[in-house]
Parts: sequence; C-alpha cells; structure tokens
Amino acid sequence: MHTQDHFPRELTATNIDELKEIFPCYEKHSPIVFTKGPYDVSYKDTMFFRSAPKVDKENYTTWLNKVEKKKGDFWKNLGIFDLIQLSRHGPRYQKHMFLATLHFWNALTSSLHLKCAMLTPTMLDVAAITRLKTTGEIFNPDNTSSNFHFDFKRPAFGNYIKDHHNTDSEEVTDKKHVAFLTFWLSIYVFCTRYFQVAKKFRTLAIQLHEGR
Repeated sequence: MHTQDHFPRELTATNIDELKEIFPCYEKHSPIVFTKGPYDVSYKDTMFFRSAPKVDKENYTTWLNKVEKKKGDFWKNLGIFDLIQLSRHGPRYQKHMFLATLHFWNALTSSLHLKCAMLTPTMLDVAAITRLKTTGEIFNPDNTSSNFHFDFKRPAFGNYIKDHHNTDSEEVTDKKHVAFLTFWLSIYVFCTRYFQVAKKFRTLAIQLHEGR
C-alpha cells in the first residue's frame, strides 16, 4: 500500500476503468486513492484514532484489577474475559500503515477496494481477535432489569472513574459492576466518539451483568 507520494496519478486513472468490472466505483464514495486530481492528506498530522482514547491507564487498570478479582470467573463463563483483557493495553497499530490502508477504504461498502477484489473484516475475524462467539442470544434492550441506576452527572472518563471506583473498599457491588461494564463498553468496545462514557450502553452492561 502506498500514500500519495508514491502512487502515480496516471496509474490511478487507468485502474478506475479496469476495476469497475470487478467492483463498483462511485466518484463521491470511492476510496481516496481513486480520486480524480490531487487530494490533501495533511489530516494525517492531526489524525485522532477513536480506538485509542485518552484514559488514565493507571486508575483504570487499578479499577479493572479490583473488579476482575471478584468477577473474573464470571467473565470467563460469559465469554468476555479475553476481550476485557485487551483494554489493559488497547489496540496496537502502525500509524503509517493505518493511513495507507484508509486510502483504499470505501465507506459506502465498508470494504477495502483492492485490485484483486473487495476485502472487509468478517464476523470470523472479529471472533478471532475478541474471542467472542458469533452465535448467541440476540440483544433486546427491552429485556433489561431497571434496578441499576447510578450517577451519570460527571460522564467524562476521568471523573467517571473517580465517581464509581471506591479506592477505600475492595467490595464490588452489582451497581459498581454495571458501572464498570458501561465504561468498558463505551471506550474499548464501541469506541464512543465523545470524551465521555455513553449512558446508552448501560442497558447492554446490565444484561451482561445478568449473565446474558
């Protein structure tokens, strides 16, 4: 994969007609590399990856360790233990390769447009990385207990940890477990676009807490 500096514009124009026979190319939604004329890649200097949010790792890890002591076996039986462990370090990626890959990404089809064919992550890829099962109960937000209400007055990452992680006690109540899962889902699973915990994921967190 190449960035603009190494990808000949003449080759790009030729490939457009050639690749139309393999997969559709739409001018407004085509990968950047097939854009007619020069394009600006200056955004690479200020790119922000939502998969790597700015979280106080020390405080989060301390919180995670405490909850894991009480809920680790439960997480293993539920099948989310390995995915939670990924949050200890976050995803690792090569920024320049990531940028090069985006040149071939088509947001319309959620796939990479390569000369050989279209390429996209599958459910099996997700299962291999996260160790989650591809089968199971279909999530229904209506099938949730309404007994877990906790304070969302300060949803910013740092404040949320301070409000829901009691460092003076090793106890992990049901409410605190749901609060932790909501934080984890917001940042490390669904990569919320905001710098705060998303309240909407509490419903899923409650069902996970209930073993579903």
